[in-house]
Amino acid sequence: MAAKAAHVWNAGTGGKARKPAGAPVVDRCTVDGCGRPAEGAAPAEGWHRTDVPASSEPPRDWCSAWCAAVGRALADLRPARR
Repeated sequence: MAAKAAHVWNAGTGGKARKPAGAPVVDRCTVDGCGRPAEGAAPAEGWHRTDVPASSEPPRDWCSAWCAAVGRALADLRPARR
């Protein structure tokens, strides 16, 4: 009984394997040019720019808000060397 209840509680995910250690948390975007270094004064229409001043990552242009959020998080984790 407990196993069935746990299965229902976990929406059927009980017993499924996790991603291996070191695997990417999110899949890489397939849009051409997503994550490219920023060029020009503003990103192309519909694209998003991230610029984290305290990061070693340069400003970058992203195809969507989701990709920009992932890029921002990565930039936050890569502090500039001082």
